[in-house]
Amino acid sequence: MPIHSIVLTHITSDVMTPYFKNNDWVLIDTQDNNLASGGTFFYRIGPYELVSNLQYQGKHILVSGSNPTFQSYTIDLSDEAIDFEVIGRVVISLHR
Repeated sequence: MPIHSIVLTHITSDVMTPYFKNNDWVLIDTQDNNLASGGTFFYRIGPYELVSNLQYQGKHILVSGSNPTFQSYTIDLSDEAIDFEVIGRVVISLHR
């Protein structure tokens, strides 16, 4: 993966605990935004940038975390009002 495709971002949520915790840093490969095999991705929905597990389910994307206190939800890809973009796959975390 080329260095210009790597982004460092800060986690500001406990959704992915225990794998990624609030205040951890993660490296994102912006060239890998293909959800075909699912996985942990950095994505944008509206003005919010988030890290979660994403998986295709027909015309929807299942969004889930590792922390059982957060409920999973789906994003309807056919809904043109939803502003959604997969930025890249999480490749490594840097714990504080």
